[in-house]
Amino acid sequence: MIAVDDRIGKIQERLKTENIDGFLVTCWENKRYLTNFSGSTGWVVVTPDRCIIMIDGRYTEQAAQECPSFVERIHISDFVAGFPKELPATLNQLKLKRLGIEAHKMTLLEARSIEENSGSVTLVSTTGWIEALRIKKSPEEVRLLREAILMGEKACEKGISKVEPDVPEVKIAHTIIDYLSQHGVKESFDTIVASGERSAMPHGRPTERKMKKGDVVVIDMGALVSGYHSDITRTVCIGEPTDEQKKVYELLQKAQEAAYKVIKPGITGKEADAAARKAIQEAGYGDYFSHGLGHGIGLEIHEAPPLRKTGDQVLEEGMVVTVEPGIYMAGKFGMRLEDDVLVTADGCEILTKIPQKLKL
Repeated sequence: MIAVDDRIGKIQERLKTENIDGFLVTCWENKRYLTNFSGSTGWVVVTPDRCIIMIDGRYTEQAAQECPSFVERIHISDFVAGFPKELPATLNQLKLKRLGIEAHKMTLLEARSIEENSGSVTLVSTTGWIEALRIKKSPEEVRLLREAILMGEKACEKGISKVEPDVPEVKIAHTIIDYLSQHGVKESFDTIVASGERSAMPHGRPTERKMKKGDVVVIDMGALVSGYHSDITRTVCIGEPTDEQKKVYELLQKAQEAAYKVIKPGITGKEADAAARKAIQEAGYGDYFSHGLGHGIGLEIHEAPPLRKTGDQVLEEGMVVTVEPGIYMAGKFGMRLEDDVLVTADGCEILTKIPQKLKL
């Protein structure tokens, strides 16, 4: 179990600095990050000296097992306007006047509901307090990410092994999902399988289209292990690839290598993006690289830091990002290669080990 006392302590210190009496956490990933609680329903209230989780009867035992002992538990009897019936009384008992909320995660309707039912409590908008802590992974988080990547690799290889003429795209996706399920793991997101001309769709969902000789097939998938996501893309060709297909594939590998050479603490996401993009632009394919180079992964499949043209976030040791250049030519084919990368003290470590092989 991941130790969370330091995480809660940092939020408590920020409450004191910002002169805020308490902080209501409603985002699922942030609740898990602070308390280890993995249930689907729960509300966390942090004050300068306490941490409370509000759960209903379905999660009494789960919260007792997952949350550290210093996280107090309040049992919810019912709900009012989508929030615990006990929330207003709890806020009043804590004598909270200024309550921080996750403004980027809460709807206006939810915020108004709290104000209308919680007396004199004044809501204070906050943005990204916990996400700023989540961006750098602890050794335990890196271990879980490695597990998610390894499981994703095994499932991806299983899917690739089924790629052949007359097989529908959906069968490849089902093969991947079934493998993960058999090992007690869920997919990080809806698995992408796109073949032939459909491979030019960056997020092409699998269809009943039957693959055929000469097709390029893009498989983008991930595994979810203990709340942590992996994200892997491989592109293969059924039969002998054309000269252009070989050229594009090798160009994507070159773009990845260019990014790996610059990814290290101190550079920005846009600098990493620019390094990969330059290689593609110089080869004349710049107009076909239509998205950013990558993104952070962790408790969410897409989180900070972004690796794109506008990515000003400075990379630091402990961040984990994807590197996924792609080239998509409508009416012809598309390709993408994606690996998960750990920013180290003096560079980066490629965590994804599954081989890159265009020809089956």
